Amino acid sequence: MKVLVTGATGFVGKKICRKLILAGYQLVISTRSKKRTEKDFPYPAEIIEWDYANQDFDAKHLEGVDSVIHLMGESIASGRWTSDRKERLYKSRIESTNKIVKAIHQSPSVKSFLAASAVGYYPFSDQEGFDESAKPGDSFLANLCVDWEKASENLPSKVRRCVFRLGMVLGHGGAMEKLESLFSYGLTSPLGSGKQWMSWIAIEDLVDIFFKALTEESFHGVYNAVSPHPVRNKEFHKSLAKSFSRPLLPSTPSFILKTVLGEMSQVVLGSQKVLPKRLLEQGFSFRRRTLEECFQHLYPHGAFTKVVEKDLFLEGHDLSIFDFFQDEKNLDQLTPDFLNFKVLGKNTPEIQEGTEIYYRLKLNGIPFRWKTLIRRWEPPYLFVDTQESGPYQVWDHTHTFEATDRGVMVSDKVYWKLPIPFISLPIAGFKVRSDVKKIFAFRKQKMEELFGR
Repeated sequence: MKVLVTGATGFVGKKICRKLILAGYQLVISTRSKKRTEKDFPYPAEIIEWDYANQDFDAKHLEGVDSVIHLMGESIASGRWTSDRKERLYKSRIESTNKIVKAIHQSPSVKSFLAASAVGYYPFSDQEGFDESAKPGDSFLANLCVDWEKASENLPSKVRRCVFRLGMVLGHGGAMEKLESLFSYGLTSPLGSGKQWMSWIAIEDLVDIFFKALTEESFHGVYNAVSPHPVRNKEFHKSLAKSFSRPLLPSTPSFILKTVLGEMSQVVLGSQKVLPKRLLEQGFSFRRRTLEECFQHLYPHGAFTKVVEKDLFLEGHDLSIFDFFQDEKNLDQLTPDFLNFKVLGKNTPEIQEGTEIYYRLKLNGIPFRWKTLIRRWEPPYLFVDTQESGPYQVWDHTHTFEATDRGVMVSDKVYWKLPIPFISLPIAGFKVRSDVKKIFAFRKQKMEELFGR
């Protein structure tokens, strides 16, 4: 089955694409820069370059496509809503949708259309809860969402249409990525009165929702893609402060937010208690039902912890690739020269759960001894190594290997934290982030050289 995804390089889009590849789907993705996407996009896909503002969407790109997942749209919360920005927010959603719908009318293979909208569709209310049957509000964001959804109503009757009104998406990316550093330094404060409702969704649940709608024909129409447990703004920040072991500061006055953000302040000050009535009626099971559970999953190591997530899909390979990682000496091949990295040995004949591995390396010319513990060892699917002594306060690295008919997905997820992070992160954080980025770029390059992409 072939799926076209717009917005595939964004936070949500990339997670959905990962799920599709692991499920055996073929991907077609649209992007404004084919060259950059070919370099950075980690999954096998047919990449088409499309400038929605100046080009129609060519129906030839939909040949053989069974479903369209339409996610593109400029970020709502990345700047003040000037007249020019409002126009870009509108056109990136409505014009792009109109052009894709027009192309679908010329493409008999397309059977379903899944699109993003937002809970901004609803009016503001401190008390009332909104399910999918509620009427829209009259704010700029509500009008934007109304027109966004209307743009896909003109699909051919044979095309199954699903629209998802997204709440705030919680994960290592998107809005949370921009705020984590502020939260780490204890700048966690309710906004305005703190009584306004916030509707949120964990990224894992959002991906599951799109996948379920793609694969189950019983899904159709509009859905609220939110947790069944919305929270007040003060509760959100209180739970976040607890996860980061930080105090909750007094509220930030509304007038300050309105002065700084202008009309966009309605995104953080407006109250919208949105409920996923239709998802629950169709038996959808949420992985992260409560905010506390979601934050515990996202931030197991507390404040100042940085996260690196990297995927590499190696076509034509299977899980036997795990054998390469069973010899710790092969790690030398995957580590750039600037680290002067050397494996010294281990305390067991073969790697197993509980094995300690010893290394030496240099960071910025400073020599270190590094000892890691294999705290999970589940060949050929997964292993986790965690630093017991070395240059970091926290280094916890999960390696996963997932096979499909086309190849194997090799994934890395690293939590890292510097010693005395309150001081060291602002001084050395940029350099360390740069080094970690180089380490994984080199690792990707060497893996492709050794195994082919």
